[in-house]
Amino acid sequence: MNTKPRLFIGSASESKPIVDALISKLGKTVNAEPWYNSFPQGEHTLQSLANKATDTEFAAFIVGKEDTTESREVATSSPRDNVIYEAGLFAGHLGVSRVFLLIATGTKIPTDWLGLTTIFYDHKGENTIKDIQKAAQIIRDALNSWVNKTKISLEYLILGHWWQYVINEDAGSVLSLLSITRALNSKLYRIDGEAWTNKGKKIAKYWSRATDLDIKNRKFFYYWEGDHSHDPNIPKYLGVGEIVFDDDQTYTINRANGWYSETPLTGQKIQLENLLSISGQANKTFKY
Repeated sequence: MNTKPRLFIGSASESKPIVDALISKLGKTVNAEPWYNSFPQGEHTLQSLANKATDTEFAAFIVGKEDTTESREVATSSPRDNVIYEAGLFAGHLGVSRVFLLIATGTKIPTDWLGLTTIFYDHKGENTIKDIQKAAQIIRDALNSWVNKTKISLEYLILGHWWQYVINEDAGSVLSLLSITRALNSKLYRIDGEAWTNKGKKIAKYWSRATDLDIKNRKFFYYWEGDHSHDPNIPKYLGVGEIVFDDDQTYTINRANGWYSETPLTGQKIQLENLLSISGQANKTFKY
């Protein structure tokens, strides 16, 4: 897992030099990703932004003077509309404390932004580089503080990729690579994985349908579903499982053990009229 905090940086194309200067001043302690490297070909821009907002820890936006807005008969320099929208999108996903705004002095900003972390910089002036350097330091300090708080948290330490070695009495030993992910600002986890036989043949893929983390006992419960991707004739499987993470009193978790069950999903159908009949006889006391 990449331990560097991830920072998305957005701006209008005219402010790209400010983005580049900020990345340079942030240094190697931050995994900074500018907007111009974030849009895969063939994917809608809005969808790419929504995906990025759930796949990063922080965001910074350069609020420049690309446009002019007339309000109450007064013309004022203003940022590009899409920058305003994207800053709101990321603030909604990450929370306002994880979004930084680098605002060109004199540009028009929404009043709703009062309370966000705003850093002003001299627009095309002799203090521009000094202001960008100050902004980089503020961002670094915030990211380092977040890392120090989360690096000993079980909810954070379990995220990432895990090798799983399974001893199966029927199929023999199976090696699996699974990932544990979580949407930011959410307690919902997800497991995705693929499995190979001891001869290196890929035999299955699986994913979680529901999960729960017991922090006190360091246990991760999951309900999973999977299929044998190499043979569509084999029915899907489902089951439950448990992972117990080792407590070695350090800031890392390198080992875990557990178990899982599996049941073939044969596609048996339940007739709806029978359920309705049973429900009616019981005066609708069933809970769903």
